[in-house]
Amino acid sequence: MNLDDLGNIGDFLGAIAVLVTLVYLAIQVRQSSATTRAQTRQSLADSQINYLNSRVTDPFLRAASFKMHAGEELDAAEAYAVRVHIIAHIRLFENYFAQYVLGTMNQEDWRAMRDVIGNQFRLIHYREAFSYRENGWNEEFASEIAQILSEMDAQTA
Repeated sequence: MNLDDLGNIGDFLGAIAVLVTLVYLAIQVRQSSATTRAQTRQSLADSQINYLNSRVTDPFLRAASFKMHAGEELDAAEAYAVRVHIIAHIRLFENYFAQYVLGTMNQEDWRAMRDVIGNQFRLIHYREAFSYRENGWNEEFASEIAQILSEMDAQTA
């Protein structure tokens, strides 16, 4: 065996090593993506749970929310508390949308969340809070909300 033969064997083994490394890296990237999606899902769930807990555990906000859902008029303090709380909820929706756009939320989950958003925006208080911060939303998200509202309005017409 001469030096050229050893060089060819080295090149062959190097190519195999590169191939094995690429396969390994592909597996790692796939696992990392799955982990990122799972962490994102958990983070979004935690945020939603915290939001809902604040509505349930704060007596003032709970009472104001009951009045809002019953269609009763809110006094100035209740209206302010509800508006701020709703803006926080819409921010959660904006985060869900961002995760969908980034690919860390799948289309099926986004479709379900889109339905939740539509249900919430049936309340005038959500529409008013969204309009109140008209320029404070991500442009793509604002367009998505406009599309959801358009679809809702078309269904009721």
